[in-house]
Amino acid sequence: MRTGTPSAKGWPKWTPYSEEKGETMVINTRTKMVNDPDGIGRRAL
Repeated sequence: MRTGTPSAKGWPKWTPYSEEKGETMVINTRTKMVNDPDGIGRRAL
């Protein structure tokens, strides 16, 4: 597991993960911060 702050020019401010919100940085053609992106599937398990 790596730790640190991912950053690059044009990327959103990184917010550390918390169990309450499930903050996740999605790195794709458009990098963005989202809360609990797979929450429905994760809760189904």
